Amino acid sequence: MPAPNGPMQLHSMKGGLSPARRRLVESMQEIGFGRVDGLKVRDADPVWSPAPRIVRQIRLGRGDGPHPMRTATDFALRSEVLELLALFDRERDLNVESLDVQHGLPVRVVVETEGGA
Repeated sequence: MPAPNGPMQLHSMKGGLSPARRRLVESMQEIGFGRVDGLKVRDADPVWSPAPRIVRQIRLGRGDGPHPMRTATDFALRSEVLELLALFDRERDLNVESLDVQHGLPVRVVVETEGGA
């Protein structure tokens, strides 16, 4: 088990993320409910050029707005975010067809694969 300030601890906090990963977390919090389409992941980091397509769901009568923590410098990442980032680490290069977001958290990832994989 890593020391309290070791790598596992560092990457479970927003402040320990690469700028590209931090931008993804903030984007999901800004979306609230919706999805990110066409996100490329290269060398385990989201690629923002070209920009993915952001689709927001606006739930009427709910007062849904951006997540209040989106501007916080540092906070512990939720398990859903850690699982998404672990997928990026494991696969390294992905074409994310769609990343569904609810309450500012990733809930489903559809990836494009080549061939019969």
